[in-house]
Amino acid sequence: MSLITIEGSAIHATTDTNGSHAQKWFGDVGYSLYINTSGQPRIQKTTDGGTTWALASGGAGSPTITNIHNPVIAAWADNETPGDSGTLWHILWVSRRTTPSGLTAANYVSFDFATDSWSTPTTVFSHASSITTPADCAITKAVSGRLYAASTSNTSNFRFFSYSDDGGANWTL
Repeated sequence: MSLITIEGSAIHATTDTNGSHAQKWFGDVGYSLYINTSGQPRIQKTTDGGTTWALASGGAGSPTITNIHNPVIAAWADNETPGDSGTLWHILWVSRRTTPSGLTAANYVSFDFATDSWSTPTTVFSHASSITTPADCAITKAVSGRLYAASTSNTSNFRFFSYSDDGGANWTL
């Protein structure tokens, strides 16, 4: 088998905190989640077992948050929660923004495997202090349906733990 490039401009794949979240496979259909060079989450899709790849949904609806630096990302699929047959990939990414200067923000978006569509991004948490680099982040979905998100930094006192009971539309610290 030869080496296949999925995305040449990716800066890194997802944080591997809860298992193998960078890729999801459904037979010959596969998805690869990564952060592009602009710091935005993107998903490449294959329908031929990995021979060819293209932006899922042609890139339509992909989330865009501007002026970000040093992002970290984590994801959790509905089918990773016992008894859940949903079709969403829950994505959390945390970054330091340059405008407004020093704002650190955690953002949530979901991707629906059934329709290849993105939800509207929401802010999970933001903090006025500037961090150099978020150290890690994590997201999970409990059997109750509640989403949990968390992040910490190794360069400052930045950390948060939040939850959502409405599919990520609203978050509570």
